[in-house]
Amino acid sequence: MREETWNTVFNAMKIISILFIIAYYLFPDMFVLYDKTTGRMSTTALVIIIYVCLFIILLAVRYFTYKKTHATVNGTWSITPDKNTSEITLDGKTSKEGGLVNLFSDSDAKTFLAEVFTFSFFVSIDKSSIELMRGEDLKHKNGMYQKLIVVPGAFTINIDPIYEKMEVVFNSYGTNPYIIEVPTLSVQRWHQIAISIEGRIADIYQNGILVKSVPLPNVINKSPGNPYVIMNSNMYAKINLVKAWPFRLLEKDLIQEYRIDTDAQGTPTFPEITNILKIPKFDFCLGNACFSPSVTKETALTTVEYTYA
Repeated sequence: MREETWNTVFNAMKIISILFIIAYYLFPDMFVLYDKTTGRMSTTALVIIIYVCLFIILLAVRYFTYKKTHATVNGTWSITPDKNTSEITLDGKTSKEGGLVNLFSDSDAKTFLAEVFTFSFFVSIDKSSIELMRGEDLKHKNGMYQKLIVVPGAFTINIDPIYEKMEVVFNSYGTNPYIIEVPTLSVQRWHQIAISIEGRIADIYQNGILVKSVPLPNVINKSPGNPYVIMNSNMYAKINLVKAWPFRLLEKDLIQEYRIDTDAQGTPTFPEITNILKIPKFDFCLGNACFSPSVTKETALTTVEYTYA
């Protein structure tokens, strides 16, 4: 069973547990073990016992039958040139983060990134990145390329927001970096990028379709390091849904992954808020009055200024 299916099942059971707790505090009389009028076990107690048994059975089934086949991080990495505005959203919690940030835990990186592996992620480049590029950057041959993601010992992914293209710089034993260009990375759109490596063969996929398959000058590092994202590249971008498999996926596999992970418009279907008890804030200000105490006119998503005639 897929990891997403297990997560759906356990999230549903978590919601039911929360509803039971709320009902217990609101209607404590319902939660009695025996019905005094009949002398039998109450219906509510029977339902709870069945629910607990079902939950234990599901945990046992997952423990003995489920084997994790890949690492997945349902995150949003918002990349900006300013360290104070770049941020990460994981499990509904947002934190400011600059510099270099690891994408996986160390254990997942060691387990799912090996001599043979597939690495994928979704990326979207903001159009304002074009206006951000400085004149002195454009004078240099590679000044337009901005580092995005690095898999140590394997490859670096660079983005050119002006000419809307990407390059993958492979690192292999005893050779100079081997550069492959992908000239079809349109801004203002989501793209799934996947790279699979087996021996000297590297496959580059975009939105599930094989773009290039190239023979490397030599093999890469047998144990690549933990991938990290550069949060303060000279551009605005977002990264979502990062995955890694300890084997080489083929085109039919990645097409299936792309279909599962995107909606009809090709946008990754990642959960932005997983805390079901969290009330969404209203980042809205009307004149000097803001609808959330943590929001000011300067930070609000929407503001309305008005004057009376």
